Amino acid sequence: MIAGLVVLSLFLVFADTARADHLYATDKLPPGFAAGPNRINMNLNCGGVVNYDENTGFFVAHGWVTFPWSEEDKNAFMSPATKYELWIDGQLQKSAMRAFLVNFPDGQAKFKTFVIEDHDGLSGTHTFVGRHFFDGNLAFECTVTVNFA
Repeated sequence: MIAGLVVLSLFLVFADTARADHLYATDKLPPGFAAGPNRINMNLNCGGVVNYDENTGFFVAHGWVTFPWSEEDKNAFMSPATKYELWIDGQLQKSAMRAFLVNFPDGQAKFKTFVIEDHDGLSGTHTFVGRHFFDGNLAFECTVTVNFA
């Protein structure tokens, strides 16, 4: 049932010059495809430390993709219980869910991404914990220490 399901993860950061209503670049493209000057994938850094400029706007975009888009996966995939949570220093962050259906030559893929933005950035050392839930069950958890200096 979850055969084509993988976890999308990325931590993207944009400088103040790119500051806009949405730091993640666009409403027309899944955030996983959005380019930025400094892209940090939290899963690749899971359990590690990331250094980033303090007081610089950033966003975190994580979620799910299923390919091909099948009726079998639709209910669990679109369930409100299939989600991503970001906790910074023990505080749950507000996110906006973006869903995209993308047509490929081999079929359709469905993206469900949760975007967390901080336009002002942070300073000091912070613990980021990302939790991916599929149909209410914790599927993956990743902790990254981020030093904003």
